[in-house]
Amino acid sequence: MRSLKLFLTTLLALTLLCAGPAKPEVIGTQNQVFCNQLVFQSASVASLQTILAGQVGKTIFVCGWHVTATTTGGTFQLSQGTGTNCVTTNTNLTPAYSVSSSAPATDHISAASISIPAGNNLCITSSNTNLQIGIWIGQY
Repeated sequence: MRSLKLFLTTLLALTLLCAGPAKPEVIGTQNQVFCNQLVFQSASVASLQTILAGQVGKTIFVCGWHVTATTTGGTFQLSQGTGTNCVTTNTNLTPAYSVSSSAPATDHISAASISIPAGNNLCITSSNTNLQIGIWIGQY
């Protein structure tokens, strides 16, 4: 009986030693998505407008932007959605950023930090009509 207890105790100890720490669970893709396109336009109206139309089966990835004002400043905000100018299912992707001619709003990294579901449009809400907008994207 004593040797059975010793055997089971030893077996348990070896099992715990061999198990090692748990590995983290990976959720989602492990591949970075790089942006290989630049979309740009001038804000022609102070409202919500499409800057890049979505395509069926293709996800839009955003790596960054550079927005400046040609005269007085304003704000801009990126969003995504469906329908004309994203009005059907408009969802904000960023907060509203301030921009002026002397202080452009710039954020750009080499790998995508924002993804938009396949078929949805990339839109921008601007508070002024004098913004020059450039957005680095990948669409795959």
